[in-house]
Amino acid sequence: MKNLINEEIIRVKKLMGILNEVITKPPIPNSEINDYYLSNKVDPKLEKETVKQFKKVGCNSTKEYSESPTFDEIMKNDSKVIRIGHKGKPVTELQTILNGLGYDLGKCGIDGLFGPKTKKALEQFQSDKELNVSSSVNKETLDKLKNPGEKIKSTIPKETNKIEVSADVTNDNEYSIIKSDYKGKNVHVLFGGASTSSYNKGGANPQAIQQYVKFLKPYSNNAIIVITHHMNTLDNVRKYVKEKFDGAVVTSIAGFSQGGRETWEHADDSSLKLVGLIDPSTYKTDVTFGANTYLVCDPINWGSNGFYGAVKNRLMWYCKNKDKSKYVGHVECTKGIQHMNFAILEYFYQKYGSKI
Repeated sequence: MKNLINEEIIRVKKLMGILNEVITKPPIPNSEINDYYLSNKVDPKLEKETVKQFKKVGCNSTKEYSESPTFDEIMKNDSKVIRIGHKGKPVTELQTILNGLGYDLGKCGIDGLFGPKTKKALEQFQSDKELNVSSSVNKETLDKLKNPGEKIKSTIPKETNKIEVSADVTNDNEYSIIKSDYKGKNVHVLFGGASTSSYNKGGANPQAIQQYVKFLKPYSNNAIIVITHHMNTLDNVRKYVKEKFDGAVVTSIAGFSQGGRETWEHADDSSLKLVGLIDPSTYKTDVTFGANTYLVCDPINWGSNGFYGAVKNRLMWYCKNKDKSKYVGHVECTKGIQHMNFAILEYFYQKYGSKI
């Protein structure tokens, strides 16, 4: 009995120690939070702690929120964003727009406090609009908030939360697989655009991944088709394919939009039958192409500001240099073939789908 009591005392002391650590843990400085949301870094631990820091009890904040920059300040200054932990009229305006578009702000609604629920609603808006899911309001997101069009409605019936697919399509959290009458072992991989996964802890979006099925299905007689999200890697996919299909090998890949980030890493791999760069997010110029690498893009599709303007300029570099010996026949710059409705994706596969 004495031993049990001692063990219980020790357990309680440990719990109290953990509790005291939580209670006394200093808040993350505003400067560190600002730096994080202004960067392209992904730090799940920091983001989780930030969400905890600005959680609400009822509809009251547990930490002191700081004043938000105005919309005008954001448009004039790249070092300004509205993010979790901000308060004031600009946050109220943001919440009013999101609420009007049908995004869920939680039970507190429009309260002028940018807490976890507003963050989640903003991330969903950015995902729906094929924006970089930065979890904060920068110039690009503010432009879209001011001219949002209509909210992209989910085609998923609420009762089932599933997309109806045929028997030859298999879905899980990170992949859609199309396996029709093809009996071979070749695998083609498409890395989808921004909405297929958030840049933070939100993980893969199965419904967004499944929207690519109709565009890839016509080519499923050439290979097993594996569609995945833009934060995945080819190494991960190869492991998945090896476990899923005995003896199957990834023989071709493509990346659309933000999915281009991973595909660019393999642009010089001539062992692949096809490396497709489809209106891709682009981070470097003068990249060496393999024998079977093809870039199809329209720089105009990417806009002019911030990250999107930088991608546009890099794609324009490839367009200006497409007749050089290292790119001739491998770079096509289209005009008027849209990105947001997947028209340029469909165009690419109509032209190069036979290569997979």
